[in-house]
Amino acid sequence: MAWFKIWWGAALLSSIGAAACSGNTQSAGAGGATAAGTGGAAATVTGGTSGAGAGGTSSNAAGAAAGGTSARGALGSPCVSASESDPNFSGFNAGDVNVETAAEDCSSQLCLLNHFRGRASCPYGQSAAAGGCFLPGSSAPVTVAVDPQYQSRKAAIASVCSCHCAGSGPGPYCTCSTGMDCVDLVPDLGLGGAASDLAGSYCIPSGSEFDLSAPAIDCAPPNCGPARPY
Repeated sequence: MAWFKIWWGAALLSSIGAAACSGNTQSAGAGGATAAGTGGAAATVTGGTSGAGAGGTSSNAAGAAAGGTSARGALGSPCVSASESDPNFSGFNAGDVNVETAAEDCSSQLCLLNHFRGRASCPYGQSAAAGGCFLPGSSAPVTVAVDPQYQSRKAAIASVCSCHCAGSGPGPYCTCSTGMDCVDLVPDLGLGGAASDLAGSYCIPSGSEFDLSAPAIDCAPPNCGPARPY
């Protein structure tokens, strides 16, 4: 996965970003350029590489088909990022938008983490030594502290199978399914390549737009579902 991470100012968040993943697993490094992001605020893009996480694959959030093969989820189905197969991955930041291509959970091969915090596979998080989080579909423990999800940004609406429904490039672009809206999430900073290809709008569940003014209330059992949903 090639990561392009974008930050722009937000009143109550330290950063808002967008990450795009495609191919081999990589993470953001140093360097970059600036451009105008959503709302006209300045954005900084960074690029770089790193090694793949443990296993390099995600568990299937949508479940398994008969015979033990994975059933890929339709648009709007929950998905688990491949990053969650790394026991040292502490989770996502609610200030970011992350786009992961080649996603095994999704028939569209795209998992969208839209202002999602923590791990989809561990809604209540853990302290470094609590032992409440495990790798998806495994009994292997996560070895770092993990923030709980926010009640207003649970994985069911903020970590879902999606597709690229509009943009400034040649496409192809998809049509959102019933119950989903095409929303502009990733600004085009004019850098070309994968960064520009992945800019634009994505399908999200209707009513799940990010609201900066919504109370940031941590999930606590049982208000965000089972402790190990995936």
